[in-house]
Amino acid sequence: LHVLSIENNSIRELPIQVGLLDQLQRLNTSNNRELVFPPTVILRQGVSSIVPFMKRMLQGVETGKFDLSNLSLTEIPPQIFQTYTNLCALDVSFNTIPSIPRTVENLVCVTEINLDGNPITELQPSIGTLTTLDLLLVDSYKNVQVPPKEVTLGGLKMTLKYLKKVYDSEKTNRLDLSNMGLTTFPDHITKMFKLTELSLTGNALRLVPESISKLAGLHELWLHNNRLETLPASMGSLTHLNKLFLDGNNLTTLPPEVGCMTSLVRLSVTNNALKTLPAELGMLSSTLEVLNFDNNRELETPPKEVQMEGSSAVLLYLRRLFDSRQREAGCLDVSNMGLPVIPPDIFKMTNLTNLNLSRNNIVDVPSTLKDVTLLRVLDLSWNQVRELPDVFDELQLLEILIVNNNVIQFLPDSLGYLERLVTLDAMKNEMKTLPDTMETMTSLTALNISYNRFEIMPPCFGRLTNLVELHAGFNNVGFFPSSLGNLTNLTRLRVPGNRLAFIPSDIGNCTRLKELCMTANKLEVLPVELGRLREIESLQIDDNVIRSPPEEILEQGSRVVLTYLSRVYDSRASKFLD
Repeated sequence: LHVLSIENNSIRELPIQVGLLDQLQRLNTSNNRELVFPPTVILRQGVSSIVPFMKRMLQGVETGKFDLSNLSLTEIPPQIFQTYTNLCALDVSFNTIPSIPRTVENLVCVTEINLDGNPITELQPSIGTLTTLDLLLVDSYKNVQVPPKEVTLGGLKMTLKYLKKVYDSEKTNRLDLSNMGLTTFPDHITKMFKLTELSLTGNALRLVPESISKLAGLHELWLHNNRLETLPASMGSLTHLNKLFLDGNNLTTLPPEVGCMTSLVRLSVTNNALKTLPAELGMLSSTLEVLNFDNNRELETPPKEVQMEGSSAVLLYLRRLFDSRQREAGCLDVSNMGLPVIPPDIFKMTNLTNLNLSRNNIVDVPSTLKDVTLLRVLDLSWNQVRELPDVFDELQLLEILIVNNNVIQFLPDSLGYLERLVTLDAMKNEMKTLPDTMETMTSLTALNISYNRFEIMPPCFGRLTNLVELHAGFNNVGFFPSSLGNLTNLTRLRVPGNRLAFIPSDIGNCTRLKELCMTANKLEVLPVELGRLREIESLQIDDNVIRSPPEEILEQGSRVVLTYLSRVYDSRASKFLD
């Protein structure tokens, strides 16, 4: 056969028996768009390359040894891994193949693979599954980066072991490269984003790269028995890490960012050269269950006396140390720590400006609170505080006081000295009144006394003329005094859930009101002076027994109600009612 034309068909593969056509001079395969075998690089060279290639394939079938070297291939033909899986030797040397496909794992009988003369830098992990492989040639691994040099220098057995571990990790998300002789952290590991467990135990690592932060899904990290001298700050990004083992290294300290590992349950740093434990480690005092730090003979911080008390005492000490270091910033947040009392050391932090003690179990607030004279914000909310000390005359700079969700019955008279106080949130307590001295708090703009036991509005409130927001809902208030009209700066007035039968006409002076909530009261008549409130955006009056305005007006919504009241009010001056 001299000429073979198969153009304009749908042929995907030529049979390897084409290799028997030694007399073939012309082969026309044009317009077979799905033709993938032989490879494109062979097809483009024409019949002079196609027949010899197919002859090599035939010889491979006969001998079990496939020689595809020196063919300018850019990939190994997929048919090798699909059809000829029983081959015993594969030579693809001196081509331009950059990588080996995962399907190499199908060559279950292969004993020799020659990859010399190709630009291969990473070996396919599935090569590690080839248990019959005796010879792997890759230019003596001089350009191979995966596995690392120290592994490939250990020979084929060590190389295959490494690759098999990486291969298995793709299914389990667990990678164990312990005792592999590694001296550097393999860079390719930081691209294995699905890893949940990583062990590099028993190697000779000196550094962990910053890029370890990419392994954000890690739950366990085993780095003990290496030569680590330091750890990167980026380890703080491993916020899902539960267990971290660093025993038997040369660490002198831990990065402060360890405090960001909020899921850490177990940390072991025995047999190192630690001199200090970072104060930030104290941030984990409520989550870290096991902290092992034995045999760090030079460890000075925390003091030996604290160390002898065990890990719980150490974490508590570090937590307090961390808190104290916030003095420069002036802010200390010890909320949600289950504290039954306020740590005395806090009152020695005289530079504090912002103190958050919310969501603890604090019952008593000591008079030493007066020593924190620069305090601007104090949050004692969500505790069990029964009373506040009468020392607020010493806290002249206080601007925000939050004591909601406690069991306070009385506020101290000294609150009246807080001339700079802007916000007072005393919601959800047991109060029935406010101290008269509060009438001097002319800077107060927000007052929240909702969910208390008020039956009448305290007299002092009518003199708080700078109030912008007043929340007094869900008490037992029966009426508002006419002094409500003094609060001309009010923009929000919320008094739902009381016993209000009427609102004083003086409310018409509160012309800046934008929100007025009076739901769930006993209102019968809305004062026409509400018609003066031209800026009001939200009027809430549901669940009352209102007779005026009439029901027909009420049914049309708050906007119509306000229009009605406005027209009635205006008619008093114009003598004309529309």
